[in-house]
Amino acid sequence: MRKDSADFLDIEPRLKKLVVANLDDVCGYVLSRYRVGLAEVVICVDKQNTARYLVLEPHVDDVCGKLYPLIMDSLYVSLLDVSSEETLENTVDTIASGLGFRDSFRQCRETLMYYVKRDSFGYGVLDVLFRDPGIEDIELCDWRKPVTVIHRDFLIFEALLTNIQFSSEEEARGYVERLALKGGKSISLAKPEIHTVLSEGHRLSVTLGNPVSRGPTFSIRKLPDTPIDIVTLINQKVVEPHLAALIWLVNDAKLFYGIIGGSGTGKTTILNAFLQLTDPNWKIIVVQDVMEIRMPTRSRFIQFFGESSEEILQRCFTALRYRPDILVVGEVRGREISALVRAV
Repeated sequence: MRKDSADFLDIEPRLKKLVVANLDDVCGYVLSRYRVGLAEVVICVDKQNTARYLVLEPHVDDVCGKLYPLIMDSLYVSLLDVSSEETLENTVDTIASGLGFRDSFRQCRETLMYYVKRDSFGYGVLDVLFRDPGIEDIELCDWRKPVTVIHRDFLIFEALLTNIQFSSEEEARGYVERLALKGGKSISLAKPEIHTVLSEGHRLSVTLGNPVSRGPTFSIRKLPDTPIDIVTLINQKVVEPHLAALIWLVNDAKLFYGIIGGSGTGKTTILNAFLQLTDPNWKIIVVQDVMEIRMPTRSRFIQFFGESSEEILQRCFTALRYRPDILVVGEVRGREISALVRAV
């Protein structure tokens, strides 16, 4: 059965290669170089003293370039099974044989599979950024400018300028619409702003354009594969041991406290770590607008969601009826603080 989902139907039917300049012409000096799957990432400082994050994807020769659109077009209209990456490979093999390109396909199968997976199950031209575990944030502020990223190993530079840039506003808008669909939402002129969570747990905020923003924009806050624990924060000297001990006592006494900080300062990371310093048998309820707190080892862990302040307030009242040992409100912006005070 053919997979009938938005993230497959919305694929770009033609290969979009990244435009990569000669590294010697771009980079003044290289800071790091590593692989993400078949792609290569080069982090450097260019000759204008700007930190760069360069994606080098597998080279596409003439044979691959001609086969790719034929295979993608056939996948688009095919009734064959493409429900997973494994079945996708078998389906692509079948299509290549059916088109009579078995020998040519065999010469560049690995490269073709990379791009087919990237543009069907992956995130297209940004797929490497999503797969790179070092990336914390992916941002598009203006479609006329390159996408920027924040790398946890190079925070001294604030943001790194990538070599990925959309060719038109229509292309950027199409990508924003695809991101929203991957988060289970639909963005349109009637609702030009979306805040949601992708299937991997990454937090997504997107705007489509007027009247919210000048053109399409997005901000993706990636979550680490596993939550950062309190021991890691202590070892990294983010949290002092005596503060961790104090929070442990405060949690045991079920006292009220708040975590305050600017955007991107690690409030959610700290909160997630502090919640690990609670009795494993306690019931913890988290109320927030998007899923950010993760406690996979806890059996008595509940999350409630609400998009507006009114919905958050109602979820807080609902949470109190569950008799939680710990009630967490992810972000307090209005009257929902009253429900938190009632819980205290």
